[in-house]
Amino acid sequence: MKIDIKKIGFWDIFLIINLISLFGAVIYKVYALNTIAVILSLLFSYLAFTFLQKLKTEIKVSVFTKLKSLLSGLLLIKKLNLNKDNISKKIFSFLYLCVYLNLLYILFTNTSVNSITSPWQVIPSYFFIFYLLLTTLLFFVIKNQSNLFSLFFVSLHYFLSFSIAIIVYKIGYGFDPFVHEATLDIIKEKGFVDPKPLYYLGQYSLIIILNKLLFVPISFLNKFLVPILASVFLPRAILDYLNKQFTESQISLRILVLLLILPFSLFIMTTPQNLAYLLLLIIIIKSIKLDNLYDLASLYVFSLVALVTQPIAGIPALLFVLLISFYYSEHKFKKLFISIVLFFMAISLPLSFFLFQNTPETKVKISNNFFASTVASVSNSMNNTLTPVVPNNENAFLNFIYFYSFNLKFIILLLVFSGIYLSIKNKKECKIFIHYLLVFLTLFIAYLLTSSLDFSFLVDYERSAYSERILLTSSLFLLPFILLSFYYFLFKLQSNKNNIKVPVYLFIGTLILSSLYTSYPRLDNYHNSHGISVGQYDIEATKWIEDNNRWQYIVLANQQVSASALKNFGFNKYFSNNIFYYPIPTSSPLYEHYLNMVYDKPSRENALKALDLVNINELYFVLNKYWWAFPKLLEEAKLEADSFKEFGDGDVYVFKYIR
Repeated sequence: MKIDIKKIGFWDIFLIINLISLFGAVIYKVYALNTIAVILSLLFSYLAFTFLQKLKTEIKVSVFTKLKSLLSGLLLIKKLNLNKDNISKKIFSFLYLCVYLNLLYILFTNTSVNSITSPWQVIPSYFFIFYLLLTTLLFFVIKNQSNLFSLFFVSLHYFLSFSIAIIVYKIGYGFDPFVHEATLDIIKEKGFVDPKPLYYLGQYSLIIILNKLLFVPISFLNKFLVPILASVFLPRAILDYLNKQFTESQISLRILVLLLILPFSLFIMTTPQNLAYLLLLIIIIKSIKLDNLYDLASLYVFSLVALVTQPIAGIPALLFVLLISFYYSEHKFKKLFISIVLFFMAISLPLSFFLFQNTPETKVKISNNFFASTVASVSNSMNNTLTPVVPNNENAFLNFIYFYSFNLKFIILLLVFSGIYLSIKNKKECKIFIHYLLVFLTLFIAYLLTSSLDFSFLVDYERSAYSERILLTSSLFLLPFILLSFYYFLFKLQSNKNNIKVPVYLFIGTLILSSLYTSYPRLDNYHNSHGISVGQYDIEATKWIEDNNRWQYIVLANQQVSASALKNFGFNKYFSNNIFYYPIPTSSPLYEHYLNMVYDKPSRENALKALDLVNINELYFVLNKYWWAFPKLLEEAKLEADSFKEFGDGDVYVFKYIR
């Protein structure tokens, strides 16, 4: 079958991207990702796409139960007469683009190569005024432009909102992207890297194939892949669903802007976990209204890509698509099959951690008191949810932002309960919605079960990471209820006069501004994100160590210094027992020795213990100025080390210990 390029639709493009990722991941797992693998991935993607195109012609009714228009009796309204004044359209669009370019200029002229905790440390405060103006202008653009044109501006707004840290952190944002980029560089050069896990492959294969096919740098793709995909495909998925369900497209477009009041930190950095979350969200949204087998088959492809990218989101994604398949089928035992899928959804993730994470290096155990651990998880969740906070110790701006941030859980709960009420009130039209609630509850059970597991091989502050990711995964299934509440709220607002609507939309703009601020790392009197970016002196320190060592050596340093070593030299040195010469990951034995140096004392005795681990004679200890006990550690290390080197204005010190 020959593909007619003119007939390729928007979601066909997304399907092609996912097919390339899926086949690339499979071929990489069994072979490699060289030029031959890229050709094979493209060939298999082409064949699969041509086959799936045939499913568009399948009869719908025989396979699916048609969904009726959601809340049609409750929310049916006449469409607004759009302002047809072309001059007005052009003015608002032009003003929006001018402010947009100005915001980009502010970001690019305030990039930083220093070690910083938050992008707001270097971005001037007037950025927020322009962002609020930009959001206000977006509402006018939506009112005066066609749906397609408005969607383009919404995507621009999403991209700006998601890309601030990537632009400001000139060397790189976060820690994981440095690890993934170093891995990708090896795959690009050699075609593979050992070991080949069953996860991360979806992101790795897509980036490598796009790099080889389009010559886009790996560093760019490793930064912007998730923000770009989220900006383009997430608002389109939501708009497609809303336009199918409701009659008023203007309200649907405003919902896309209103959604930015919810935290969007999932999309500000490219990691396999974030990419898998994005795929899961698109699956959830598109599953509400399926028209044919092609749509269902596409969801299976998306879920498989999520599975080979990050199983914490991928396993629920695949099981959910299976559940949706039974829901839309005419099978007489479909309720039984749905119950079985829900059961596996509750146990699959905790069981996977227990079975597949049990290696000599990563031993997962069931807590000694399973019941007490589960009760504690429930208690912590309830306490964190039911305790309101009213901050009043700062200026009005920060007080408002943190009043919103600390109490956002109540806003989300209100939206969810309101959506549940609307779905019950219109249960005939919203029959599918009960399944999203059931999936949320079963994944919450999975969260509780995982919380009872003992991940003692991880450092203390990372031991709850797995269960928290499951809790976040479960919460994504509440989005359909939130969309219902948003639509009903804006529908009611629309019937009011401008003297009510204008203040409400300005208030929405301030909530979006608050969400923007809190979606990124912060350093203020209410919150300290603790994570420090890789700085230029970290880079200089790791290069100096590499150029001035006499023998084989190890380095005891924090994550960001280790990330700078990965950026400079990749995974080029290992010792016995698969120990990397920098403390990566934090479960590495070297990281425990680093903690001994900074929490106990940077003594020769502690340094020799680390050297004994790999049986060599040269060690470097890197101390950053931002460390909490820096003055004390600096003086102690100067007394114990054989020599030291200073970088910047005392920003980084490197101490050498020789046996």
